[in-house]
Parts: sequence; C-alpha cells; structure tokens
Amino acid sequence: HLGSHRHVLEWAAVIGEIFSFELLILISDLTEAVLDKILDQLIQKRFIKENSPNIFEFQHPLFLKVIYQLLGRQARHIHEKIAQILEETFVEQLEEHSEMLAYHFTKAYQADKAAHYAFLTGKQYLKTGQILSAKHWLEQANSFWTQFKTESYLEMLKMLGDIYSLTDQLPKARKLYQKCIEAAQKNNQKSFQAAALCELGALSTKQ
Repeated sequence: HLGSHRHVLEWAAVIGEIFSFELLILISDLTEAVLDKILDQLIQKRFIKENSPNIFEFQHPLFLKVIYQLLGRQARHIHEKIAQILEETFVEQLEEHSEMLAYHFTKAYQADKAAHYAFLTGKQYLKTGQILSAKHWLEQANSFWTQFKTESYLEMLKMLGDIYSLTDQLPKARKLYQKCIEAAQKNNQKSFQAAALCELGALSTKQ
C-alpha cells in the first residue's frame, strides 16, 4: 500500500508540477477507486493539493524536486512510458498534446520524436503570435533534429530564421537562412531555397 503511494508520487513528479487524475490512471495499473483514495491521503498528508476537479499540484516545489532526483535514471524510463502512452491514447489529437509529448520525449532522450513534437509545438505557438514560446520550441527542435532530408526540417529552419529576424537577432537569422538554402539545394526543394534567399536579401536592408 505504501508502495502505491510512493509510485503515485514518483509518476506525478515525472509528469510535472501540475498533473491530472486522467494521466495518472493512464500510466498506472491502479483502479480509479484506489487512485482516488491514494490522492486523498496524499492531500491529507500535505504532499499535494487539488487545484480544480482532478487537477493536482505538489504542495511545495521542493517535494517534486527531491522525489524526481531520487528516481535517478528511472525517471527517463517513466518519461518514455508517459510519452508512448500519450501517443497511443491521443493518436487523433497529437498536435493538441504536442507540447507534453515534446517534453517527455526530450527527457527520455528520444531525439527524433523530441524534434518532431517540439517542431509541432513551435509551429502552433507561432500561429497564435506567441513568438518567445515558438522560439523556445523551434530551438529545441533544431538541437535534436537528425532527419535532414525532410520538408519539416526546411520549414523549421525558415520559421526559426524568421523569428530571429523579427527579434533583431540578425546574425542568427542569417545563419539559419544560409543553412536552409544549403539543405534545400541538397534536397532539390526550390521553393524553400527561393524563400530563404529572399529573406536573406531582406536582412541587408535591416543593417
């Protein structure tokens, strides 16, 4: 019984500061009734608190930090399990859950998956005008990317170059556009090559 309490705290720590009953049920082998009882007891012991129905948070960030650190390498395997379950469960809504997938695949050291979902997340933030969040996730995607012969790779380079240009990080923008041009040439993607060349030319007017 105490083992179940420990496991719930460990799973919650890997999920993050805020975690849901729904996700805990998906990754555990507990019944809803048992999990509900354990969460109530953890609330009573002041390990966690319920912010809204079925949404919980650690009472203190230090609890999360200590529990996560004690997991050591095991945390990586739990991240991988969470990411795989999310992919299987939300197969029709992967874009909606891309940020969580990117986070867990990153922590699981799954570079290709981390890059893919980080790209999707950055793309969504860019669509809604959240430039800093888009920049963060596209930089993540760029750092993990290994599939260099895809349109997604060229699109990511172009998007990140555009963000650097918008935020007046011109040397970084120039480097990304040049990288996009080179990759587009290798893959015979003339539209990306032309677009990046156009943006590269426009940078000179900003200097």
